[in-house]
Amino acid sequence: KKPKHVGGFLSDGGVHHAAAMRLILGEIEWVSAVAKDLSPLLGGMDFLSSIFEFENGTVGNYTVSYSLKGKERFEITGTKGRISISWDRIVLNEEEIRVPQENSYQKEFEDFYQVVVEGKPNDLGSPVQALKDLAFIEACVKSGGNRVFVSSLL
Repeated sequence: KKPKHVGGFLSDGGVHHAAAMRLILGEIEWVSAVAKDLSPLLGGMDFLSSIFEFENGTVGNYTVSYSLKGKERFEITGTKGRISISWDRIVLNEEEIRVPQENSYQKEFEDFYQVVVEGKPNDLGSPVQALKDLAFIEACVKSGGNRVFVSSLL
């Protein structure tokens, strides 16, 4: 009920969102955010709204709530179009691509097995990459509306 790690629910799920953003658009330079505890049932911060800038100059925003109802989506809108990603489909501008259902936990364990037993490089799931994802969430939580440079937490 009372998470001891930074961000609680926000970091539990948010690190995966941060990983996706960084994979697609690169490293995040700074963030300004507000985090709130909206539901006493969750025992910690459960809402976050942020604006940030990637090192390449792209500006983004990230809003997440674990206490409010709504449809989950991941969307990137730019000068050349829009991509929206959900569990079962990807929409690129007006083109819809269906995504087959997979057991993501099984794939994760298979990948882990290949890294440990077979010595496969672990580029996407490396500790350094995970630390960068967590640093983004920590910057959001610590921001209080002020600009925080993500690199200052690494």
